[in-house]
Amino acid sequence: MVSCSGCIQTPNCMWCGKPGNFTDENGKELSRCIKRTDEVASKWRAACGADANIYEPGNYFEAIIDDELTAAGVLAGTGEGGLSLTETGEPVVQIKPQRVEMKLRVQEAYSMQVTFRQAEDYPVDLYYLMDLSKSMEDDKESLSKLGTLLALEMQKITKNFRLGFGSFVDKVVMPYVSTVPERLVHPCKDCAAPYGFRNALPLTSNAESFAVSNQYFYLLTMLVLLSLSRHDMIRMYMGYFLLELKFGGLCSGYSIYFI
Repeated sequence: MVSCSGCIQTPNCMWCGKPGNFTDENGKELSRCIKRTDEVASKWRAACGADANIYEPGNYFEAIIDDELTAAGVLAGTGEGGLSLTETGEPVVQIKPQRVEMKLRVQEAYSMQVTFRQAEDYPVDLYYLMDLSKSMEDDKESLSKLGTLLALEMQKITKNFRLGFGSFVDKVVMPYVSTVPERLVHPCKDCAAPYGFRNALPLTSNAESFAVSNQYFYLLTMLVLLSLSRHDMIRMYMGYFLLELKFGGLCSGYSIYFI
C-alpha cells in the first residue's frame, strides 16, 4: 500500500503516519500498512511510536433520531393529520432508532440493536392487482371466496384494514394476444379488447364489496378470454409469484407473470 486511504480501505489493516523514515531497531525500512493480525504487528506498533501515529479507524455508529416507541395500547391512524398519527396527533413510532449514521470498515461486521413495537390498529391496505388472462380463471374465483375470510382474519390484527381490487390484461404481443390491428380493437363478437389497468374496487373496509366486485370482473374476464385464440395460448409458459398472507394456515393472494 502506498497511501493511508488505500490502506484503511483494506480489511483489518492499519497505517503508520510517523513523520520521516519508518524503520525498525536495525534500521530496516518497514511497511506503513500492516494487518492487525500480522505476527510482527506488536513490533510494528512499537516502531511507529505514539498511538497518535497509528491510524486504524473502527466502525462508527450514532443514533441521529432515537425517539421513544409509541406506548402500547395507543391507537394508530386515528388522528386528523393522517394514518401515521395517534388520536392526540403525535407521530406513531414503531421502530427505534429511526435514523442512524454509520461509518464501517470494509468487510468488518457490526451489530446494532433495533427495537420494534407494533402500534395497535395500525392501518393496513391490501390491494389485489390481478392478471385476468386465461391462466387466472380458476384463481380469480378462489380470490373472490377468500376475500371475506381474509378480511375477518386481518381484523383480528387491526381494525383499520381495507381491501381493493384491480385488473389488467397486458402484453399485447404474440403469442399472448393477436396483434392484428382489427382483432386488437374487435377481438371477436361481444369481446373486450386487452387493457392496461382497471380499478374495479377502490380501497374499502367493506369485504362484501370485494366479493361483489370480483363477481363483476368474472364476467369481464370471460369476454377478455375470448380475445385469446387457442393458437395464441399454445406456446404460453407461466411463472407464478405468490404473495402469501398467512393467518392460521390461510394463504391467499395471487399474481401471475408470463416468462
